[in-house]
Parts: sequence; C-alpha cells; structure tokens
Amino acid sequence: YGDHTQVKGTSNVGGIIAKADVDTLNMNNVYLYGSNLLVGGKGYYSYIGGLIGHLSVASKLKGSEAEKSKISNCYVAGRNAVYGAGEYDLNGGITITGQKIVGSFIGEGTGPLKIEQSFSTAGVYATDDYSRYGGLIGQYKNSVYESRELSMDQCYYAGRIKKSSYDEN
Repeated sequence: YGDHTQVKGTSNVGGIIAKADVDTLNMNNVYLYGSNLLVGGKGYYSYIGGLIGHLSVASKLKGSEAEKSKISNCYVAGRNAVYGAGEYDLNGGITITGQKIVGSFIGEGTGPLKIEQSFSTAGVYATDDYSRYGGLIGQYKNSVYESRELSMDQCYYAGRIKKSSYDEN
C-alpha cells in the first residue's frame, strides 16, 4: 500500500516483483493499492504487471509438483485521482501502463500457475498499436511440456482497458 506511489522502468516492471524466474511460486494475501498508484514502463520489450512484470515458472515440473505454483487471495486496486500530463502518466483513472505487454496482475508469464480467489480493479493502458494487454494478464505462453499451464478459479477483473486510441469498457 502506498499513497502517491509510482513504480516506473523500461523493461520488466512490477508493483511487487519486476522479474521472477522460479521453480515454484506461492503468492498469498498480497495486495497492491493506494491513492494515486501508478505502475508504468516504456520500452519496446517492456513487461508491465501490477504484481509481477515478467514471470517464468519452471515448466518441466509435472503433476502435484506443477500444482504448487499459485497466486491466491490477491488483488490490485485502481487509483482514484489523476496525475498531470506526462510520459508515464495515465488518463481516466488508469493505473497500469506500458508500451508492449501489460496486465494488471502479470505482464507476461510462462509455466504452470493457478490463480484463485483474486481480482483487480486497476485500469490497464497499452500505449503501442502492437501491444498485448489484458485485464489480469497481458500474455501467457505455454511451454513445450504442457498445453494447459494457466488456470484461474474465482477471479475477476473490474477495471478499464485502454489501448492507444482504442477504448474498451
């Protein structure tokens, strides 16, 4: 939590973790919120996420080992005030901004992961016409070892998504 908090960068930017290359991940009861909160990045290979910018979970794990990686009971809340005009600053109450791959939870991820009982109300703003962006996850890639590595249970997104000149509600 932090009022008037800004996390900015040019490559991997996350409100909690910029980049994680891990065998397993257990993130439980983690919250990112605050008045005038901004997580943003500018760069051609930028991975921007409210919790994690770039996540790579070991994808060679199988069965119960693979099921250990989990994000549960977490949330990212949007801001409620507007910054002044600037390179990273946001429009219309949007909180997570980036040039290439943007998500309010994870910018880009790979490997076996379950997200459960989590949500985001943060807005997402993608600044490039070729951006990959999403309410919770910007992009999630399957590995050659598994075809169904990402699962979500009891999650929701209630923010606003905006891409350059295109706007989705």
